[in-house]
Amino acid sequence: MNHSLNDRISFYRKISFLNFYTCCSIILNSRKIITNDSVINGELLMTIYKWYEELKYGYTLKSYDITSHHLGLFLVSTIVKLYMPHRKDELIKGFYIHIPFLFRSIKYSTQNQLIKKYAENIYLISWFPFSGYRLLTLFNSSRDSYNNDGQFNFLFLSFMFITFTMLDLNWTPWNKYRQILTMKHY
Repeated sequence: MNHSLNDRISFYRKISFLNFYTCCSIILNSRKIITNDSVINGELLMTIYKWYEELKYGYTLKSYDITSHHLGLFLVSTIVKLYMPHRKDELIKGFYIHIPFLFRSIKYSTQNQLIKKYAENIYLISWFPFSGYRLLTLFNSSRDSYNNDGQFNFLFLSFMFITFTMLDLNWTPWNKYRQILTMKHY
């Protein structure tokens, strides 16, 4: 699918808005203004809408990782809501990955070079801390479930830890970091 620059900018503005919504719900939840269920339900609805937009744009069709991410997020959210309600806090911590993604989508939602530069810098600075926090939270949840939740929960959370580790490794902008470390301009 070939898209015009305006189509691409429009698509990424929608994605930026959805990531901004997630970031706001995380902040409101951390301040106890909205409940865990409100955050999770909102994220489930947004996942469906985001997936629709990506299908419409053709993005999901050329990218297995986006499909895996949305299926995984939907599956994990549903299973946690139904069978592991004591893991809702950890699930919401997994949504923190949308904070760096907000800045990545902002980069692609404008033609303003200064905004692009700052959005990319914030994305690169925030990626490792948020990805690491998400993966560490998932790892600790799986480890804890081994002792406290039974075999199914342990296997499920371990599988999700492995899946999201692979996604985060795939999404890490290694070339950008390599350029920075070798002092080449990006």
